[in-house]
Amino acid sequence: MSSKTYPVTGSGLGLRRSLMGPLRDNPPQAVDFFEIAPENWIGVGGKMGKDFRSFTERYPFIAHGLSL
Repeated sequence: MSSKTYPVTGSGLGLRRSLMGPLRDNPPQAVDFFEIAPENWIGVGGKMGKDFRSFTERYPFIAHGLSL
């Protein structure tokens, strides 16, 4: 698939809450995008929500639903 039809390419990492601290403290160099399941992040607030927002502003994201 060409990057014209699918703008996110490279290597991705599934973003989980348990990874937020380590990734925030040591930003990954070899990760081109993050993958999330939206239902795991809907309604997340506080520090975790702010950290998540920060990641979405710095990296491309791909979402897939598990049970939406």
